[in-house]
Amino acid sequence: MSMQIKPFDAKSSDITSIISGFSAMGGTARELHAGCRLALDMVRDDECTRLLSISGPAVAIGLKKLFIYSVNKGWFGTIITSGANIVHDLVDAHGGRHYIAQPGEPDALFRKKNFGRIGNIVIDMNDFAKVERTLARVLAPLDGRQIGISELLDAIGAKLPKGSLLRACHDKKVKVYSPGFQDSMLGLHLIFARKKPVIDAISDMPSLANKIYDSKRIGALMLGGGIPKHFAMGSTVLKEGLDYAVNITTGVEYDSSLSGAGLSEGISWKKVKGKYATIHGDYSILFPLLYTYLSANLK
Repeated sequence: MSMQIKPFDAKSSDITSIISGFSAMGGTARELHAGCRLALDMVRDDECTRLLSISGPAVAIGLKKLFIYSVNKGWFGTIITSGANIVHDLVDAHGGRHYIAQPGEPDALFRKKNFGRIGNIVIDMNDFAKVERTLARVLAPLDGRQIGISELLDAIGAKLPKGSLLRACHDKKVKVYSPGFQDSMLGLHLIFARKKPVIDAISDMPSLANKIYDSKRIGALMLGGGIPKHFAMGSTVLKEGLDYAVNITTGVEYDSSLSGAGLSEGISWKKVKGKYATIHGDYSILFPLLYTYLSANLK
């Protein structure tokens, strides 16, 4: 207990100085400092295979450009995401938009106007129909063929315009895994498509596991929890776990959920073996700060 808490000094607007100042504070501030420093070490490690897992509607929230920049900078070679982020990326790519929901607006009114609400965001449900044309062009040549989800997402990305996350991943040869893909609007589209491939969800597991097994070191930045977090951590078991692990989460440990599970719990499951940092809070705030810190220190 030799280190004293130091009140934050707001004299500097430099992100590195701000995050460094958090190191002598309590609460989430110090957690963010530790997470930023560990993420920086991870990205600087050229012999580390780096995973980015994204739960929830991060694209709808407004984080898509930061993910694209991260891919283009080569920070992550693999993305594991919820189906929601795939869907909202497709909606954006087809001219759809997400809107701010005003406080107090009744959900019954959104329903009447055919808008769906995601927290304090709304989306025009008609925008989902715009996605169907691209899907039809991608799915028809694959009719009856057995493919994995990541292969399907790469094929979709190839048909999307610049500015799409899937397109950026296709261009940079970054594999996108979505283990909960069928539990999304895109999964529903596939049910009703007349010409479509046979989805082999299991094939993505050995695909990622082989990549992990051949890696010298493995690191993961996990935004939120859920299936993407579990898929990222579980894929490393054959290598005794992650060498670097950073998790931004609002989950709590007392309900025994995976989203709230501390990374130290992963040590017992051989999913974590190296350094780890958990940052408790909303990734819509914390990830932009972490991203800006990395950008400032990786020039």
